Amino acid sequence: MAGSQPICDLCGAGRFDPLIDLPRRSSLRSDGTIVNRPLIKMACRACGLVRSGTVADEASVDAEYRDDYGTSREEHVFYTSRGPASRSAAIAGWMSDHVPADVWRTTGTGLEIGAGAGLLIRELQRRHPQKAFIGVEPNARAAADGRQAGADIRPALQDVQADIAWAIAVIEHVASPTAFLNAIRRVVQDGAYLVLVQPTADVLSYDVLFVDHLHHFSGAHVRAYGAKTGFDETSSAIGHPLMPNFSIHVLRAGSPLPAWSWQGPPASSHAHTAAVRTIAAMTRLDETLARLVGAGRRVAAFGVREVYSLARAYSGIDTCPLVCGLDDDPQRLAGRGLPFPIVRPEEAHTFGVTDVVLTMNAVHYGVARRRCESLGLSCHAVLDEASAS
Repeated sequence: MAGSQPICDLCGAGRFDPLIDLPRRSSLRSDGTIVNRPLIKMACRACGLVRSGTVADEASVDAEYRDDYGTSREEHVFYTSRGPASRSAAIAGWMSDHVPADVWRTTGTGLEIGAGAGLLIRELQRRHPQKAFIGVEPNARAAADGRQAGADIRPALQDVQADIAWAIAVIEHVASPTAFLNAIRRVVQDGAYLVLVQPTADVLSYDVLFVDHLHHFSGAHVRAYGAKTGFDETSSAIGHPLMPNFSIHVLRAGSPLPAWSWQGPPASSHAHTAAVRTIAAMTRLDETLARLVGAGRRVAAFGVREVYSLARAYSGIDTCPLVCGLDDDPQRLAGRGLPFPIVRPEEAHTFGVTDVVLTMNAVHYGVARRRCESLGLSCHAVLDEASAS
């Protein structure tokens, strides 16, 4: 990280309001890793874009994702009342809902920037076998897994004349979204579609607590970035049923405005409210755990993935003697070094569990509560239910 004065990557302004500056010196990365890095976020006074309070050096950001970041190499599964659903299938369906159907029927190339292990590419290839797909992924281990599974994954952007490109949960990680989108515009043909899916500040979420998310966008910011870099928005939506804090924006490659500038007041953002509520939720969790343990209750954590990592970073849950963790697929969590055994909720009684803290996305609280109550377990929410993310 460089020590120079931050400048807004979108509008170029240099005046910011503080949003988060936590006193603890560690913070959470979005791959679940707790890192020795302060969490500082601030909002541009001119356009409202929220950004990291430290100036990211592009070379160090690239190195982190190439060598250190835990890019997912296995499919994420959502456990819903209708059964399991894969993340790749959910995103592929969302893209199909918003991209003109004839794009998928061409023999042109589909290009994914930030392809990971090629999970989404493989899902799209199954749906559209006549189309060629190429991925770009800097993380060597993830890219190697993807190639081994048959995906064409390359280390860097090349001129492939794609007629559709997409980046899923990528743009929030880059040092300069402007440079990122300009690079994509240079390698796609005129008229090509670009699909951007990322966390949105148009809803409440704990996304602002991830230290490696360097920018937090409202829909107005994504549209403005498109206009600035030569893309016109054709479709957008806020919130997917399984990913309520994500937005999708479909842009079409055209020409950048000759003299683009931010117009009007700052775009609205829920980032500040979300930060305050999430930090308060971590304090409340500490109080709940202290009360339960003090009363001799036996406590389990239901959900030992992202929200559990959030609690580890910003609460004292690591010092609490949890008797076990609950998850619908304990085998997928084997070998992750968790400090307690992981079992299905139906096995909680074998550990004498009396109470469960819901360390999961709040969107799942309704289903989780009904399940725990059927097992005679008392539930305690961690996140505000208005802050599902």
